[in-house]
Amino acid sequence: SGHRASTEVIGRRHIRANALLARDMGVRQGTAVLLVELLRKVDGRPTMLGLHHFVAERFDRIADILEATGSVSHALADFGVDDFFRRETLISSRLPTGHEALALCIPKKQPVVVATGINIQPDGTVVEVSCSVSRSDCVRFRV
Repeated sequence: SGHRASTEVIGRRHIRANALLARDMGVRQGTAVLLVELLRKVDGRPTMLGLHHFVAERFDRIADILEATGSVSHALADFGVDDFFRRETLISSRLPTGHEALALCIPKKQPVVVATGINIQPDGTVVEVSCSVSRSDCVRFRV
């Protein structure tokens, strides 16, 4: 559409799944999860911060692949996940955290749109839980 989009990995770390994340991922509470933060820009302007959660044992190198490709679909394909779909998406709005405001270059009083999604394989296995935090002046959802 005439715009230049880019994606960069701005963070990666291992965390332990809390009760809510464990439920969404279909794993036990305390399971090791790899959290990868992606910053997406359009025409050089930060528009969305993506928090992508993967079971660390299964997707151990996915952050490196995301760094190279910027694409969750391509990264999952490297692990043999060729087919997946969104089981559900929860959309809400709130004020950004300090980290989110800084990454998105917005004031702390500008609301963000948060879309939390659960991606699964056809057999129901969860492959990713994502949380996109978007500038409210840059996104529009069609549901």
